[in-house]
Order: sequence, then structure tokens, then C-alpha cells
Amino acid sequence: MKLPELIFGNEKAYLHTQKRVAKFFHDHENDLINVVNEAVKIKKTYTCLEFFCHDYTGPICSECLEPCCVNRHGFPDFEDLVIFQAMGIKAPCFDCDVVDTEPCQFLGPEGCILPRYQRSYRCTWYFCDYCMDEFQHAKEKEFIRFQALMAKLSRRRIVLLEQFEREWIRYHH
Repeated sequence: MKLPELIFGNEKAYLHTQKRVAKFFHDHENDLINVVNEAVKIKKTYTCLEFFCHDYTGPICSECLEPCCVNRHGFPDFEDLVIFQAMGIKAPCFDCDVVDTEPCQFLGPEGCILPRYQRSYRCTWYFCDYCMDEFQHAKEKEFIRFQALMAKLSRRRIVLLEQFEREWIRYHH
């Protein structure tokens, strides 16, 4: 993809990019209808995934002494900002002064405090080996459904971003 990169730790650039994406959506609302429609489907898929993630990872992650949820993984990239905007939700207020290797600033005692659809995509698909093993062995049929939902989320995300990128390039070249 030819979309801009966000640099971790630069709050000014992060806020500027949020405004830039919001303005692009506002200025090209009619051109981005398919992007917004795809975002509705993405949000529904996230909702379906919540059951699996919360019920299986919640108890494991809340007991973990060395959480793999570190701050740099919670930092949204440009594509995340596009999807948040397409879904009509605000990007999380990310404190860029928190060290990237510290536990994620959104990690609470019961797990992430953000709804799944408001997290960086990295946070959505990453599960440590221990969680995956526990999850996979708990109920095989449910794990297969989880995998199908994750694949659907990935495909929908690609479709949305490809549609957005076509419009972005059209107006930025």
C-alpha cells in the first residue's frame, strides 16, 4: 500500500494525521461511501469476535505476570486511523510519552480497556502462544469459527483499505 506511515512517539504527527484523515473523509464523503459501508461490516465482525477473545483470553491475560501487551503495539498506524474514521469512531487518545516497551497504556486489570474495534489491528490479531494453545484446546469447533472470523476481518480490512487507497491516491497525485 502507498499510504503514509506513522512514527511511534510523535504526538504532534499522530494528531495531525488524525485531522488529515478526518478532513479527507469529510471532503470526499461521496467517494468513500463503499469504504464506510465496509467499515460497518468490519465493526460487526469485531463484535462477533469479542465473545471468543474475552472469554478465552481474559482469564489468562488478567493473571499474566509479564503481559505481552506493550505500548508500541497499541499505537495505531495510518490504516487504523482510516478504519476508525470510516467506522465513525474516535481514535484513542494515545499518550506518546509512555515508553514503547512499557505495558500498554490501555491495559487494565481485566485486560484492554478499549473496545476491540477501537484497538490497533496488531492488538486484534496477536495472541501469545499460551493463549492460543488454551483457546485451541478448549473447544475445537469454536476455535475454527474464531479462525474464520479472523480471516473475514482480515479480508474486509484489505477491501476497505484498497478502496480507500484508490481515492487517497487519486486526490494526492
